[in-house]
Amino acid sequence: MLNVLGHFLPEEDDKYLERVKAAVEEEERQAASAARTDAVKDAILTAEESRKPPQNANSQEGGVNQRNTN
Repeated sequence: MLNVLGHFLPEEDDKYLERVKAAVEEEERQAASAARTDAVKDAILTAEESRKPPQNANSQEGGVNQRNTN
């Protein structure tokens, strides 16, 4: 009898499964979009960091220049 209950209204089962499938697909799309967004943000941050001069090189150059001028 329990086996029959799951298929009492097959059209309702089909509708439910379609809704579940659509919800899962939407979550997958959102997750993929979020992953792409995170990857783009990381790429932008990496590019910005690579454009900055190294902090140690600037402080050393400043120190060398100051010693030479005195």
